[in-house]
Amino acid sequence: MLKHLLILFSAIAASGCASMLGDPASEPKEGARARLRTIYGTSWVDQNVCGDRPDLSEGVFVYLGTPYEKRSLGMPRGTLANMPARAWGEMHVRADRQIKVRANFATGGANCGGAVYFKPEKDRDYEIVLSGCILSAYDITGGNVKPLPISEQKLPCN
Repeated sequence: MLKHLLILFSAIAASGCASMLGDPASEPKEGARARLRTIYGTSWVDQNVCGDRPDLSEGVFVYLGTPYEKRSLGMPRGTLANMPARAWGEMHVRADRQIKVRANFATGGANCGGAVYFKPEKDRDYEIVLSGCILSAYDITGGNVKPLPISEQKLPCN
């Protein structure tokens, strides 16, 4: 009986932690899109930075048990080839509009992460990597890994 109660308590606790993170992210179903992969940690994506599409609000993207955990859209391997065991996931994002990607990783008392802003281009592939408490971004379209200029500050909305 004690074993069953312990399992039940663990499931409730895990569920509560996941729900504290927020709702799952949403993807654009039509219009200009790009593909985005995040690697390592828990990631959020906000496709409504400039406030014109409330249906694409910020939400959990990569986290254990979300629909995007290890979800593949067939993107090129990029830097993921060097870190196959890390948490990752892929989703469609709006193209030609500023988005914000946040990533966080906590272990052994350390909490690493941050947020970056950038404007994806239509039909391109992007990768955001959290490594050593540093967020990096790459354009990996066609399998070529090219560092991407990103900003830690919101870009102008025009």
